[in-house]
Amino acid sequence: MATAPALIEDGCIRAINPRTFEVMDSFPVDPVEALPAALARCREAQSRWVALPLKERLDVLGGVLPRVVERAEHLADIVRQDHGKSTTEAYFSEVLGVAEVVRTHLKYDRRWLKPSRVALDPLSYPGKRARVEWVPRGLIGLITP
Repeated sequence: MATAPALIEDGCIRAINPRTFEVMDSFPVDPVEALPAALARCREAQSRWVALPLKERLDVLGGVLPRVVERAEHLADIVRQDHGKSTTEAYFSEVLGVAEVVRTHLKYDRRWLKPSRVALDPLSYPGKRARVEWVPRGLIGLITP
């Protein structure tokens, strides 16, 4: 039985096919000192994104859907190699799943993200009105497999 190659070698993370242990590619590891600048770029991009009206954000998202559909087979092949899934499973669970999430947001976000009024107690807040507004929150960090 073949053994998996080292995940990190020469300062690079290696993308390894879990079925065949083939090294598909490698990517340089940024030093921890590069993190603050990367986070600053993310926050700056987020401030530009939140400044866009919802219609413009949805127009950008709308451009993603045809690209996913056009590249569906290629994307499924990448997922198959990277995750060790069958092509069919990669296509249906990953590629079509992403397309469906994008389609759902394009269909419903105008309604879901519309500001809504909140009832206030007139004795505690005389003459006041309130509403909930949905605003993109920005950068989050995840460590995932």
